[in-house]
Amino acid sequence: MQASYKCPMCDAKFDTPRALRIHVTKSHDIYTCPACGRRLVYGSWKELVAHCKKHNDFLHKKLLMSLGKYRFFTLK
Repeated sequence: MQASYKCPMCDAKFDTPRALRIHVTKSHDIYTCPACGRRLVYGSWKELVAHCKKHNDFLHKKLLMSLGKYRFFTLK
């Protein structure tokens, strides 16, 4: 039987959809978009940020804050 289920993130191939799902959940990051609620598989959080920018700038900043990559600075 030829492996017909290819991982979208790497070159790994699998014989069954279940094997592919197991590989993806163990080997790649799964994020939930705060804007649309979709669960997305990305190679890095930067790819998720690029997706969220499509929604709007406010949600993009909210995502960055939740990942610890964005901070508000205030002047005194």
